[in-house]
Amino acid sequence: MPLNERLARLLLRAEVTLSAMFLVVIVLCVSGQFVGRSVFGIGLHWTSETARFAFVWCTLLGGAAAWQDGVLHRVDVLLRALRGRARMWLEALVLVLVALALLYLIHYGIAITQRVATQTSSTLQISMAWVYAAAPVACALMLLGTVLSTPKWLRAARDASVTDEADGATK
Repeated sequence: MPLNERLARLLLRAEVTLSAMFLVVIVLCVSGQFVGRSVFGIGLHWTSETARFAFVWCTLLGGAAAWQDGVLHRVDVLLRALRGRARMWLEALVLVLVALALLYLIHYGIAITQRVATQTSSTLQISMAWVYAAAPVACALMLLGTVLSTPKWLRAARDASVTDEADGATK
């Protein structure tokens, strides 16, 4: 297996693991809040804010993993209509456009994160930059996953167009 594919698998595993860890934090916080209120009559104020911040990270890291794993919804009507080199070129164009959009989101995500660095959360009193940083970090992970997975995705597009052509010839 090529180095880029091994690195892509390692990155995917890290994204899924981190997302799962944030999900555990969410479940523990919400459960702790429920038990605290219903059993002991005590509200744990920090749990809702912690769960909310963990949800942001869980969602964005999960989205990065889903993108890299190729399980996000996709409008591929035009892609399926094309054959051969045209299909591979369209796939490459889509990947370039995605990479450009991710670079844009990273750039402005960093700018917004820096802008809110002096704000603190109401309960935990941590910098809001920790929450806002999830967006540029997730976009950077998506970009890295895109770069690492592009050869595999282009091979799959080529193989799919060859398979489609073979299927068309047998009909």
